[in-house]
Amino acid sequence: MAVRFSSPTFVGRGVQLARLDEARRRAVAGPPVVVVIGGEAGIGKTRLVEEFTRRSAAEDVRVLIGGCVELGEEGVPFAPVIEAFRTMLRTLEPETAERWIGHGRADLARLLPELGPPTAADSQAVGPELTSAQGRLFELLLDLVERVAGEHPTVLVVEDLHWADQSTRDLLSFLVRGLRRPGLFLVLTYRADELHRRHPLRPFLAELERIRWVERLSLERFGRTELIAQLAGILGEPPAAELVDDVFERAQGNPFFTEELVAASAAGIGEQLPPTLRDTLMVRIEALPDRTQHVLRVAATARREVGHDVLAEVAGLPEAELFDSLRQAISAHVLVPDNQREAYAFRHALVQEAVYGDLLPGERSRLHAAYATTLTAREADRGAMQATAAVELAHHWYAAHDLERALPAAVAAGLAAEKSYAYAEAQRQFEHALELWERAPAVHAGLGLDRVDLLGHAAEAAFRVGGADRPIALMRTALKEVDAEAEPLRSGVLTARLAHFLMKSGKQGALQTYREAVRLVPSEPPTPERALVLASLGQALMLKPMFEEARAVCEEAIAVARATGARASEGHARNTLGVVLAHLGDVAAGLAHLEEARRIAEDLHENHDHDVDDVLRALANQCDLYDLTGELERAAGLALRGAEEARLHGVERTVGTWLTADATSELIKLGRWDEASERLQAALPHATAGGLTAINLYQALATLEVGRGDLDLAVEHLRAALRLFDRVFVGAQHIGPLYRVQADAAVWQARHADARAAVATGLAACLGVDGARFAAGLYPVGLRAEADAAERARATGALDEEADARRVAAELLDGARALSTPWGPEFEADLVTSEAEWARAAGQPDPERWQAAVDAWDKAGQPYPAAYTRWRLAEALLASGVDREQAERAVRDAYATAVRLRAMPLRTQLDQLARRGRIDLADETAADGRPAAGPGDSLGLTPRELEVLRQVAEGRSNRQIAEELFISTKTASVHVSNILAKLGVRSRVEAAAVAHRMALFDSTR
Repeated sequence: MAVRFSSPTFVGRGVQLARLDEARRRAVAGPPVVVVIGGEAGIGKTRLVEEFTRRSAAEDVRVLIGGCVELGEEGVPFAPVIEAFRTMLRTLEPETAERWIGHGRADLARLLPELGPPTAADSQAVGPELTSAQGRLFELLLDLVERVAGEHPTVLVVEDLHWADQSTRDLLSFLVRGLRRPGLFLVLTYRADELHRRHPLRPFLAELERIRWVERLSLERFGRTELIAQLAGILGEPPAAELVDDVFERAQGNPFFTEELVAASAAGIGEQLPPTLRDTLMVRIEALPDRTQHVLRVAATARREVGHDVLAEVAGLPEAELFDSLRQAISAHVLVPDNQREAYAFRHALVQEAVYGDLLPGERSRLHAAYATTLTAREADRGAMQATAAVELAHHWYAAHDLERALPAAVAAGLAAEKSYAYAEAQRQFEHALELWERAPAVHAGLGLDRVDLLGHAAEAAFRVGGADRPIALMRTALKEVDAEAEPLRSGVLTARLAHFLMKSGKQGALQTYREAVRLVPSEPPTPERALVLASLGQALMLKPMFEEARAVCEEAIAVARATGARASEGHARNTLGVVLAHLGDVAAGLAHLEEARRIAEDLHENHDHDVDDVLRALANQCDLYDLTGELERAAGLALRGAEEARLHGVERTVGTWLTADATSELIKLGRWDEASERLQAALPHATAGGLTAINLYQALATLEVGRGDLDLAVEHLRAALRLFDRVFVGAQHIGPLYRVQADAAVWQARHADARAAVATGLAACLGVDGARFAAGLYPVGLRAEADAAERARATGALDEEADARRVAAELLDGARALSTPWGPEFEADLVTSEAEWARAAGQPDPERWQAAVDAWDKAGQPYPAAYTRWRLAEALLASGVDREQAERAVRDAYATAVRLRAMPLRTQLDQLARRGRIDLADETAADGRPAAGPGDSLGLTPRELEVLRQVAEGRSNRQIAEELFISTKTASVHVSNILAKLGVRSRVEAAAVAHRMALFDSTR
């Protein structure tokens, strides 16, 4: 009887294999697909993946495989991605690799040495100001994955997620959420029986459950039929009934356990099979020669995989004896060779765990020490240490109980992880070093940093991981250990970082802490540290905004920076000062400072002395100031240029999304609503990161949605933005516009009390500081709400309500008139519109004021508010009975704009006014000659309802529609109900039939 160690035929997973094949075909043809395979140890996950990847490769699909590595408390940072892409890069032509890597070489080289080591300048880029570094690395990896898959269908397999560290989980979460292009199929595997109640993989898997393109595949144990097929494959003949019964009882359908039990029995170990799996595994090992067992114990200490050279050195055997032992281990199917990487791995992790668990305590320590010594020598020969090697080295020294080497190894591992942007691993290593600090005092002098430095590094890493309380606590501990009188510069810089943590986490006391940082750093002699803390305080004051104080602080920061050569701080302060001066009325000076700030940032970036963030910040601020001066095309162009720069430098989904939101705000003002909508929908998935970027994006989305009549969705996005106010440092530049849109939505929905409350809240927040510019837009919408309320009250004879509305309107008009700073054409148009709305609230139609408002908005170059004021002008003209021809012209011009923009609420009001005034609009077309009606207009469908109808026609449920369009399930249900009512049908199937019959989809794609 020929006994094998595994069945040569693939048994029992035909259904699962077919699912994987089908999912891969979908991923190649359309959107990406992710399948998460779970099951207990030994259930056959790896065998299934091997069979699937073999079939994929046979169909000319590129296969990339990487596995997570168990090492200490968590795994090695980014291990599966490094393994997968290293293998790929070794097989590529240099020109292909160069095309795929593009601008990301310097950052990607931190993970992939095959790209060449990061330069010294690149290494300098890792500093406290670089808050987007990990995000940029993630974006670069996502772009690389999509480029690879775009040129050739690709399967990326990541195994053993239960051992993944947080940085790896964060990266995979980013990849899964960010994938949009076809061609990539991502397969993830994990051990289900490893997931105890507090295992860190549990929330990761729960997060994946909410993503529509992620599928779960659970592997169950074999039944008797599959077991018999497996045994027949192993034995080469049908198994005896007694063996089937015995193995089925002992292995309980676990394929790997079955293999081990049969192998142990066939090895002549006796009739009685061992009582436990561990005994079963070890009894096979113990049947091997002593030298082979020694080599296996050495290999088990290395964990997942070990290179031949390292294994040879640690094992300490003559070459012939080593090779003989390895051959026996491979023949016994205990080890598996990897000829490409010249390495060995255990055939199954359970075998490795059993061998490692059988080591004696002293033996274990000695082997870890031997690995640490060997790895230290090899890394010294290579020069700069990679994060993976540093983490492995720290693990071995700690497991060897050599604390005097474990402490510096933990510090080195933290620094290496920091340079690779693996911040979670960096934090863990730094905090581990802090735990060892008191236990290894003899090595402190040789570390190159002290305990305060360690605390600072740990705090920075914790902050970049996304924590709030931990980085603040670590930084406060560091400050307690600094003597402010003896080390004022150090104390001041650390205090500024604490202030930054407080500000970014939305906690109280940030501004006071910034002030304390400036107080701590002496003004004489001038120092770069003084310039840094002043520039930081200046930006915080600007964001508040407190412009007068910010100006003085920034001017001092620039003077100190120039005196000390601190160009980065000078550029940062000029960037802030430009915004401040513009808001204080000197726009020309502000623009000059911003131009110089951008020049400094570009120069520093080109010379690899600084990050691209300040370049993008200058572009965003220039966009804001050109918006202020009314140069909207120029403002939009700068923001779009910044978004493209962000894409090229790997921060498209962070800073790039911010700039996209800025650009779309300008496009909305310019009346380029379709372009704005397209860009916003593409950027919307990135709002999940939260923060000011999400607030900016939600505000732009809501503005467009209110204009087009998607009022429920606009309210949902506004609520999402407002929920973020408690978590981030929000200034008037966000508060004013957001509450303006909220009030506008309430006005269109005739929710007068809500509109009044939104205006009052926004004004209180903006006028409490130097945010008057951002308050200006609240006055016309507030006056409109009161005018609407007054008109309704007059129509019903509710005199008290009318008086109340007129009283509030008068207070708002006084507030608008009190804003005297000339903030450009939009501000002037808001003021003139406020005057016209006041006349309406007072019951005095005033065509002249409305004509002035029309002229102001035309001058400002904003077609939508110009159309709104033309509607009110026509109303006033018709009510007063003068110049009917002018009224008809105003209605038609406004209607053409409303049709072109698909501004449904305004269009509806113009339709009603035209009917009341007997004005014929039947032949009206948009100003650019396009048909007046949109694709769903004849059915009364809004653009959002058309998008929902398309999803319904594709057979999606409300939950799936919500995930696709980034709305709540409740909102999706409301949209579907409205669609059924408007179409006059009773079911989703009938709605889809109507849509297809009228060819709605072809015209809206």
